[in-house]
Amino acid sequence: MSSLNRKELGQSTVVYCPQGRLDGESSEGFYNSIVEGEEEAIRIRLLIINLCEIDFVSSAGLRALLKLSRWSQAEGILFAMTSLQAGVAKVFEIAAIFSSEQIFTNEDEALSALQTSNDE
Repeated sequence: MSSLNRKELGQSTVVYCPQGRLDGESSEGFYNSIVEGEEEAIRIRLLIINLCEIDFVSSAGLRALLKLSRWSQAEGILFAMTSLQAGVAKVFEIAAIFSSEQIFTNEDEALSALQTSNDE
């Protein structure tokens, strides 16, 4: 992973946009950067990982995303991933470790679905 951009959407939603690869070399730093950053930030309700600039995900990358999903759940934060490139989407499909309720086409779709489910 060459960089990790963070942006806030409203007061309770954060989107992370990693770039490059999520593999054995980068996945631990990716996970730690998000968890450490959000533990110090204002409380969020929605965490979105936009994978549009990730062109490769290894098993270590999948594990980091799964750990983020579990961390989010434990913290009471809704978690979603968006904008998977075709090759990455195939890896997710084969691994079958994420529910379809966590993967969205784009950020707007994720926001709409997560905010609706959070209001219920």
